[in-house]
Amino acid sequence: MIALALLCVSAPAASAAKRSVTPKAQHGRNVVFSLEGIRPAAIKRAGVRVGRVRRRLSLARVRRAARRGSLRIRMSRRTQRKLRRYASASRRRRTRLTLVMKRPRAPRVLPSRPANGPLGSFEPGDFTEFDGHSAAAGALRPTAMKAYDGAKSAIASYDGSGKNGFARTWFDVNWNRGSDVWYGAAYFIPSKAAMPCYYSLMRWDNYTLYGNPGGDVGGIEIDTNGRARLMRQDYTGDNHAVLSREFDLPEGRWFWLEVHQKLSNRDGEAVNEVYLDGRRVDANAKANGRGRGVTEIRHGIVSLGGECASSPVSIFMDRVSVSDGMRGPLR
Repeated sequence: MIALALLCVSAPAASAAKRSVTPKAQHGRNVVFSLEGIRPAAIKRAGVRVGRVRRRLSLARVRRAARRGSLRIRMSRRTQRKLRRYASASRRRRTRLTLVMKRPRAPRVLPSRPANGPLGSFEPGDFTEFDGHSAAAGALRPTAMKAYDGAKSAIASYDGSGKNGFARTWFDVNWNRGSDVWYGAAYFIPSKAAMPCYYSLMRWDNYTLYGNPGGDVGGIEIDTNGRARLMRQDYTGDNHAVLSREFDLPEGRWFWLEVHQKLSNRDGEAVNEVYLDGRRVDANAKANGRGRGVTEIRHGIVSLGGECASSPVSIFMDRVSVSDGMRGPLR
């Protein structure tokens, strides 16, 4: 536990990336902050502000707390007496943890060795490269209208009926806890404004083992704010966790989206990395499943919420990949 005494510290430089964290719990002089999803190595400085009182915290202690997922501090009695003067707001609202973060670098990452695994190009003009494909309230077909690699791609469409729908391919896989996997594809979204408020682009599952609602899913979803993120959950929506920061997808051009995961139901043992056009968007070690087998990986409009999809939409996909290493973008 870190004791908080009176100390005023100078503010970090304006150019530093700062993150403000509100308390998860506060009981008397004890305050707890959640640090889930924060990389310890990315923390540059840390401090707590209680009312007008500021205290610099030990960087080593805060990083250790980030590895555990939470930070607990204990205010001194003197600080608590000072805090009572600020009766216009509650102690909880007045308490803030400020983290000065290292600005993330996003270098272009290229494959260091050839990647092995199935690759769907749609060049045969059918779906023989895949273990299966399906569509509901929509359609999926190869097309020569545009391509990321070669002369053909696939167009996945939704009919705008207001029903839940999908238009997707899949590869059969045999993943288990500890499996180190990569999956990705090239996508072309003509207009993000026309897309439903919720849909998935890439998603693995174990439907053949546990069915619906017992099965697990994980992959890239587009949330109601139109931004993408890596997630995990089950078919009922329970066990949901966000495994990356949210990020914007390009529109009106091809982009390469790739995910690297080491599957585990334990924080610190798992790996979650998201790459957009070869640049890493985010990475962490949060648990990404329940430690059970995975049997399929799907690409396309894997699923969408019909309740917020009132018009026909289409996207293109190409170079659908599952591999044991990073394939990276073509350009």
